[in-house]
Amino acid sequence: MKPVPDHLKGELWTRRILFGIVLVLAFGLRIFGVQFGLPYIYHADEPVVVNHALAYGTGDLHPHFFKIPPLVSYLLFLAYGIFFLTGRVFGIFQRISDFEYFFYADPSAFYLIARFLFGVAAGTASVAVLYHLIRKHFDPDRALLSAFFMAIAFLHVKDSHYAYVDIPLVFVLILAFFPILKMIGGDDRVRSHLLTGILTGLAIGTKYNGMVVVVPYFYASVMARERGRILKGWMAFLGGFVPVLVATNPYAFLDFAFFLKELTIQSKAQCGVGWIQHLRYSLAGGLGLPLLACALVGLGRQFFAPHPKAGCLAVFIVFYYMILSLWGQPYDRYALPLIPFLLFMAADLIVGLSQPLRGLRIPFLVLSAAVVSAPSIISCLLFGKIMLEKDVRTVAKDWVVQNIPSGTRLALDWDFYVPRLKFSRAQLEEKQQEVLSLQNFSRAQLRRLDYLLNHDQSAEPAYELYFLLDDPIASPRFLFAKPGVPYDVSFLQFRGIEYVIIVRLHDRLERSDFFRDLIDHSELVARFSPYRDLSRQGSYDSVPLTGGPFLLGDLLLRTRNGQMIEIYRLKPAPNR
Repeated sequence: MKPVPDHLKGELWTRRILFGIVLVLAFGLRIFGVQFGLPYIYHADEPVVVNHALAYGTGDLHPHFFKIPPLVSYLLFLAYGIFFLTGRVFGIFQRISDFEYFFYADPSAFYLIARFLFGVAAGTASVAVLYHLIRKHFDPDRALLSAFFMAIAFLHVKDSHYAYVDIPLVFVLILAFFPILKMIGGDDRVRSHLLTGILTGLAIGTKYNGMVVVVPYFYASVMARERGRILKGWMAFLGGFVPVLVATNPYAFLDFAFFLKELTIQSKAQCGVGWIQHLRYSLAGGLGLPLLACALVGLGRQFFAPHPKAGCLAVFIVFYYMILSLWGQPYDRYALPLIPFLLFMAADLIVGLSQPLRGLRIPFLVLSAAVVSAPSIISCLLFGKIMLEKDVRTVAKDWVVQNIPSGTRLALDWDFYVPRLKFSRAQLEEKQQEVLSLQNFSRAQLRRLDYLLNHDQSAEPAYELYFLLDDPIASPRFLFAKPGVPYDVSFLQFRGIEYVIIVRLHDRLERSDFFRDLIDHSELVARFSPYRDLSRQGSYDSVPLTGGPFLLGDLLLRTRNGQMIEIYRLKPAPNR
């Protein structure tokens, strides 16, 4: 091997240092505010992963839920096993019940483990593997700039705070393009197809929309092979794909009828959002307009002067966006698989524009990167600061426990956005009897109820809680999100409910009569707003939040996470 010239050694070390800085930046933005909300759970989807991971500890590895694949919850189950064994070595846990009660008392440690592994760590690792992918198949300048853009990409940073499947999926998708781009480069060995099959199986095992990676794979395999040899490569692909698919989601095959039923239910939510939604909302909000504009121009270049490998990435972008528009949902996280490859397109454009500038090339790259990334960086910093503050729901809960006596009857509107209050003992006993009355009752629910009834040492006030619903009889509810009561002030008064906790999410015109009656028959005793302007009514963002705020306009207006909460004291019914 020839020795590296001294001037190249200096350049190599500079790149390594810059790459290290990019990774530190990526990690810092993702860890900043990661403890948000705890010990309360203010992300709608995180409990799906965490609760299933804990449920496997009963010995039943059947997820009984296939709307998302179980791979991440299986991996989290292993992490919790290590957590338990470590705690047992140090005398924190003597038996499994100690571990379970530790979760019921305060789930913070469990959620922090999950958020760190599948959010912060997986998100930072995605930045690293994107750098190595682009460096291997393109050049160091494009690699470093792509990694920097990925490090500060707000959509990716935001979701790296959560314990869910989207960030691990992005990580696996980037890995899948290592063998795919090798095929484009002429590597026609069977092991490239085998490795692509393995990584495709992992992608689908992480989230079902990972299957879209088969499109660039078929594109690459056709481009790389002579027609008579394509079948051999595809057989190798299946040889890696099928075993991994079965291993990561075994009960999909062992209980195929239930799996198919779950997928059918989930497919009804995938109704399509049109061609503009994710462009103007998810991608504009998740990258910022300057960075998105560079990405789209860079993508457009591939249709006029295509680079074979960049063209393969463009095929993925276009096909995935088409699927997303026709069968996706409006939530921003659905656009996450596009982010690393769009960011490469932006980096490719900027590096390409810099090349004729010679002596001004480095200043141009630095200035361009700073300008186009500024909105996304601002969003990342605002998001982290907001998530460090106490959530509106927690602030409202503090007021309730200090001002409303224990045992009071409360009606809660839109249960996800309201304070997490304790049920009265009588209601917990009713839930216990309800679980026991079921033919196939949940022992985990019984153990949770046993903890709350007999082991909870908290001195926190408990209340009789009721949940406002359009149709309490027809609406199926989780055990801890009922009993339901109608949006009817007279009925609430008749039931002796003294306080109503309302969420000012949107205009909510469909319940305007109820809100008018509530104002006429109650007194507003407290209002809690996440916005700087306390007079603001309702949410800035029209898409319901599953976690923290997303749009830059919303971030600029906020001081904390959550939605506006109002607490009304009902006047007694005239005949009471």
